[in-house]
Amino acid sequence: MRFESFKTLLSIASLLLISMSVASKTIDSALLTLAKQARDNANIASLDNPNLAENGLTRLGYNISIDVKENDVITTIQKVWYYPNKATIQESGYETIYFNGYNDKINYVRALSLTPDEEVIWFNNDDIQTLDSDSYNVFTEGKEMIVNYVGLIEGSISALEYQKVTNKNKLESFWSNIFYTQFSAPIASLNINITFNKQDPIYYSHNSRFLDCQQQSESITCQANNIPALSSDDSYFFRDESEHIIFSEQNNWQSVIDVISTGFKQAQMNDSNVKLAVSSMITDEMSLDDKISTVHEFVARDIRYVSESEANNAITPHSIERTLSKRYGDCKDKTALLVSMLSSIGVEAYPVLVSTSRRNANKLLLPSVAYFNHAIACFDYDGQEHCIDATNSTTSWRHPGTFVQGKASLSIVDNAQPNVLAFFDHIYLINHKNSLQIHADGSQTEQQAVYFGGQYASSYRNDLATQSSKEQIKWAKDLYQDVVSDTDTVEVSVHGIDDVEKPIKLITNNEFPPYLDMQEDISAYEYEPWINFELESFEAENEQFDTRFYGSKVESNITITLPDNMFIMSYPADLNLQANYGSLIRKVTKLSENKFLLETQFQIPSVDVPVNENQLFNNTIKTIKKQGMIRFTARPKAPSLANN
Repeated sequence: MRFESFKTLLSIASLLLISMSVASKTIDSALLTLAKQARDNANIASLDNPNLAENGLTRLGYNISIDVKENDVITTIQKVWYYPNKATIQESGYETIYFNGYNDKINYVRALSLTPDEEVIWFNNDDIQTLDSDSYNVFTEGKEMIVNYVGLIEGSISALEYQKVTNKNKLESFWSNIFYTQFSAPIASLNINITFNKQDPIYYSHNSRFLDCQQQSESITCQANNIPALSSDDSYFFRDESEHIIFSEQNNWQSVIDVISTGFKQAQMNDSNVKLAVSSMITDEMSLDDKISTVHEFVARDIRYVSESEANNAITPHSIERTLSKRYGDCKDKTALLVSMLSSIGVEAYPVLVSTSRRNANKLLLPSVAYFNHAIACFDYDGQEHCIDATNSTTSWRHPGTFVQGKASLSIVDNAQPNVLAFFDHIYLINHKNSLQIHADGSQTEQQAVYFGGQYASSYRNDLATQSSKEQIKWAKDLYQDVVSDTDTVEVSVHGIDDVEKPIKLITNNEFPPYLDMQEDISAYEYEPWINFELESFEAENEQFDTRFYGSKVESNITITLPDNMFIMSYPADLNLQANYGSLIRKVTKLSENKFLLETQFQIPSVDVPVNENQLFNNTIKTIKKQGMIRFTARPKAPSLANN
């Protein structure tokens, strides 16, 4: 929760705090009363509450009041925090208020700090900063208002109240709102109250074990006490695991589909210039694969990504003519253009909304655009659904990135329901070809080609595309030294950086000085370097949640040649190691008495490893690593045989 850096700092004068300067003493008095009551109810002095003693930072009170009117939604939020020590003050001594810069107005903000000695310290305008939120792959004109609590010392309490008014007439979709009811700190008391007109009902759903909700004809009230902190692991999805409640004006996903579909159709109404652009890119001689590659590369690489979720275009794409002309757009703009271009080559694609921070579609409880933050294009081809992320300019259309793979989604086609995008078996791909010549003096010559596909190609291309040739060579040399040998004599070259449909190809040539006594028997053993490189990235350590691993496949082809005066006594073993979570298959072919070929395939498919199978998964990795060792022995020929 540390507040350190932000993209754009707006002038305080631009804040929409029109009522702050005239906030009444009644609000001040009520906020102070709220802080003291929350403190007393939690019994901080004796720390009887185990949640307080165990977790430190605690949200003593969290009150949400929503009044849904015909044209506006008035939301009042109250929060009370307890800071038992200096560390919690350093990490969490501020509050972030999120709002939309177009359709939301902050009516007022009031905040105070209450010390253990009952001193009350009020914040003022100087303690607020308003910022543009991170605008990459978002559907809203997000703003953040940072309220810095003042005068905090050990044992202090902070209290905040603010009111946000949402103009429903400015919304492109129907109103909905999501509130998370579980965080990294426990909540001592949570109260939610929403009122509405019974002629315009509000629907709600939650997945909290602690909330008790009651619905009347014109209101919904929810209450919970002592909500424990959400446990965390190094690898988990907060938005999946944190309990939440959602309120919405609709209870049918078709309503979301209709709104999004209307926006895309509006953006695609005039496509004459788009068709002309497509006709200039493709020829009749091209295969359909090549045509798809051509339009994909154009939208992904020639149309620059720029976030444009401003007024009236939060979820509605700009016109494809505008996007084509300006050569920039955000995810929905680029998706609308790509769908139109694909249509021009006979591929019927459709937009798909994606929640890149969720992988469980079952936890999208009620219809709401608010669940999603990204848009891509999907289509059926060769009996399979293919999805293209037009904001990803470094990935082949056949290999969507991990940003969208396996994530919760909603296809914008009639009667669709939330689903999960395909989770490819093998996302990280390596094909390794190596020729190792051992000479009579014990020196070695190595010639190697490594092809990186899938997510490796995408991530490496992303890093290398803007680098100079010298920097690219340094990257390749560093990678070789990390994986194969730390020798400084290696010569390297890198290929395929500028073609998203090709793998990244690393070519290396190296000369190793003599270190084997070729007059004696030799016993050699070594790990296959690129398989070992992959194995190092797999270890299940989560204690609370499943660990997601994106699958890998490494295909290795190594030819080892000894000098003519040597013969091989024992070869590496053939392997067919099949385990629950992966496999290692190796075939050894004798080419001559001093030469052999190893063909090895290692693979671990993409998988979510349950906590109770961590040890099984880790043992699989250890076994594959141990059995993957390359071992062989050789002996000099007898002098008489060598002379013959």
